[in-house]
Amino acid sequence: MATRTAPTIDGSPTNSTVRIRVIDANGDIRSDSYRIEIVTPALIETFVAAMSAATNASIYEVDVSANYVGARSKSNATDAVFVSKDQNIVMQMKNTNNQALDIFLPAPDDDNFVLDTEQPDPASTELSAITTAFAALKTVTFSPTQYRFTERRDKNPAVLL
Repeated sequence: MATRTAPTIDGSPTNSTVRIRVIDANGDIRSDSYRIEIVTPALIETFVAAMSAATNASIYEVDVSANYVGARSKSNATDAVFVSKDQNIVMQMKNTNNQALDIFLPAPDDDNFVLDTEQPDPASTELSAITTAFAALKTVTFSPTQYRFTERRDKNPAVLL
């Protein structure tokens, strides 16, 4: 297991990010993000309004998020079987309306696989904890429907639930 350096999520972020999404007259979508240190709704609205007044594109979404930033050090990562951020267990979740989304677990540790395979283990307490914690963040019930291991863009067979 790697060492976490990101601070505790406690309401005191290191800084924030403002993401502005636009659509142009051709229907093309673009998203730009800006890291900011001073966060008040009024200052952010002034910035977005100034952008809106100067662009031909339609600003249709503004996202403001808190960032909790720790030290970026590869020595905090574990050098084990799956070390690459490109090696993922993908946990597909679906809600009662059959809408699906994927949760990606990069560089998964061995405890999340059926012994001596690259097949994710749905009974893994770690994978279960992730899907349970994620479901608690949603207002509509999402449940895991499949798990699969991927490496870069290669897809492996899924474990269906």
